[in-house]
Amino acid sequence: MGSGVTAEQRQRMIAEAAYFRAQRRGFQGNPLEDWLAAEAEIDRVLAESDGNRLSITQQELEELMARADQAQLELLAESLKIRLAERAKAGGELPRMNGADSLAWEALSAALASIASGRK
Repeated sequence: MGSGVTAEQRQRMIAEAAYFRAQRRGFQGNPLEDWLAAEAEIDRVLAESDGNRLSITQQELEELMARADQAQLELLAESLKIRLAERAKAGGELPRMNGADSLAWEALSAALASIASGRK
């Protein structure tokens, strides 16, 4: 990645782009498709920007990273909320978490831990 963007920054940019894709269509659809489309979009933008690098202040970078953190958490939380609503609709009662729900909770926990450690 010759664009001067770290792997963590790239991941946060993708998370924010995926969140806004999902938000535009009311969080209906497949979050994985949002992620893959956002990843392709960010990689294209980063590749194009290699020759046209813009300068950014440390404060601007921190603000962008904070927005990406927030978008990542909101996307994960919205995904979980949709799953819980679908389960409630289907059976009226919430059964125990399945593997996919457990993975989503783990992803949310990992994102929270990552964000918390990054702000220390």
